[in-house]
Amino acid sequence: MGVSIIIPTYNRADLIQYTLHALNPALHVGIELETIVIDDGSTDHTIQLVEEQFPHVHLIKHTHKGAQAARNAGLKASTQEFILYLDSDDLVTPGYFAQKIDCLKNHPELDAVYGNYEYFKSDDVYNASKVVFMHKYPMLEGKDQRKLHLYYYLRAKYLPANALLWRKSFLNKIGGHDETLIVNQDVELMIRALMSQVNIDSINDGSFALIREHAQLNRVGSAKDTAKLEAILQFRKDIYKRIIENGYNDPYYLAPLSYMLFQFWRRQRHINPEMAKKFLAFSKQVYWPVRLNNNKLISVLSKLFGPENAIHIKYFIFRRD
Repeated sequence: MGVSIIIPTYNRADLIQYTLHALNPALHVGIELETIVIDDGSTDHTIQLVEEQFPHVHLIKHTHKGAQAARNAGLKASTQEFILYLDSDDLVTPGYFAQKIDCLKNHPELDAVYGNYEYFKSDDVYNASKVVFMHKYPMLEGKDQRKLHLYYYLRAKYLPANALLWRKSFLNKIGGHDETLIVNQDVELMIRALMSQVNIDSINDGSFALIREHAQLNRVGSAKDTAKLEAILQFRKDIYKRIIENGYNDPYYLAPLSYMLFQFWRRQRHINPEMAKKFLAFSKQVYWPVRLNNNKLISVLSKLFGPENAIHIKYFIFRRD
């Protein structure tokens, strides 16, 4: 009983070596590790490096099918009971798997468990001095926290996929990653898992997934071009549809989704006004707690801070009339 680590990569010869060194079996004593690298058509020397320096790694060669297809290929090729999706520039600390695997073994009702993680700023090796502060996902204890997990995800507060150990049978049950998406593939997987009644718990075992800061700052989902913003908006429309279909038509779920859309409007209104209008319109359709007409508070705030900031202040502070 071991873990398959699935690592999609594309032109990461400069960084994947650190990821694979962190998966040296000597650093994870007693754990059966299966490391699967799916190269997505690299044009640098990634393939050569993996083949020459890490011959024990199972290397799968793709022709630029995308990260989600790479992850599904890795899932299909995996032979172990548990799965970790790891990016090809991130790391795990020694002993990362032992207690997480024990937790899943001792609690067969659990489908996944997540642990601690840190962000670090480096283009080479990791050390503690390179850790940078970023807000993190809370450690929610207990398998019956689906309602709160879904609330956080709808509000765009996400758990990094690198920090989550899955039971393979559950991933197979829900069909792995959606290969049609160009953004938010990990987010969609988790939301689909939550709506499939996933049992997930957290564990504070002293080990960490280590995530390079630049990977967060340059996520596809953070892109500002119109095509990707359209994809982000369409994804949220699909999520809204699922919420309604699954009986979550309640302000507890609709308000965080609306607020996330509202935040996109706030960030984009001076950069891409047309897309900003679309986000605002959909935010109002989902859930709109701010009444504008004949509202004295809005009038005062508008005089002090301007009308757009007034709406933002009232929405952010009160989220109600």
